[in-house]
Amino acid sequence: MTSEESMALLADLLLLPLRTVAAVELVCDAFELALRHSLSVYDATYLALALRHGAQLITADGDLATAAANCGCHTAR
Repeated sequence: MTSEESMALLADLLLLPLRTVAAVELVCDAFELALRHSLSVYDATYLALALRHGAQLITADGDLATAAANCGCHTAR
């Protein structure tokens, strides 16, 4: 990929209607999920975010997908 193509992709990415969420808003939920499901806090943060927003979690991580299913979070692999 050329640098021009990379810059064009970055420009497209910046146009997406993405919302940011501060990690501090998720850390308590993520820590609890990590302990309950034997996940890293890093992985549990994605699960906490999906649960908070009622979003589907897309992951190739089997343990995370299992934890998500156990929490009622829809997943895709």
